[in-house]
Amino acid sequence: MGRTEQSTVRGRLRNETQSSHEGLDALVSDFDLTERGGFCRFLLLQIHGFASLLPHADGASSRPVIADLLDRASEDLRSLGVQPGRSPQPLSVRPHPVAIDYIVLGSRLGTKVLKRRWLAATDAQVRGAGTYFAAPDAATQWRAFCERTAGMAAHDPDADQIVNDANAIFRHYQACARHVNSTWGAYA
Repeated sequence: MGRTEQSTVRGRLRNETQSSHEGLDALVSDFDLTERGGFCRFLLLQIHGFASLLPHADGASSRPVIADLLDRASEDLRSLGVQPGRSPQPLSVRPHPVAIDYIVLGSRLGTKVLKRRWLAATDAQVRGAGTYFAAPDAATQWRAFCERTAGMAAHDPDADQIVNDANAIFRHYQACARHVNSTWGAYA
C-alpha cells in the first residue's frame, strides 16, 4: 500500500508550515513591487533571508539557487541606489538541508506571482532592475524535491527537525520583513 500525504515529510511540511508560510505571504504582499520603495524592501528581504541561509546550505541542493538569487537581488538593489546594510539577525537554528530546500525551491513558485505584480510597474528604474525576476525557475529541482520528500517517513527525528526548521526559517523571514519595514527610512 502506498504512502498517504500525512505519512511523508512532504505532507507534514505542507500541513505543519501552513500558518508560518501564510504569515510570511501576508507580509510580502504588503510590498508594492511597482514602486521603488516597495520593490527595494522586497529585495532587502530576499538579501537578508538568503544571506542568513547561505552559510548553512552546504548540504542543500538549493545552495546554487540561493547564491544566484542573493547575487541577483543585490545587483538589482544596487541599480536602485540602495546598499543592503547588515542583516537583522542570524537564524535561530542550523537548519536541516531539506528544510532549506523546501523554503528556497518552493519560493520560486511564488515568485511567478510576484513577477506579474512587478511587471505592472510603470517606473522605468524599477522595471530596469529585473535581474532577480530573470532568474531561471527551479521547477525541475522542485519536482525532484517533491519526489524525494514524498518517499521520506514523516515521523522520525529527521522529519521532526525538517518541519521545525522550515517553520523557523519562515519565522526568520517574517522577522526580516518586519525589520526591513521598520528600518526602510535608513535605506531610502
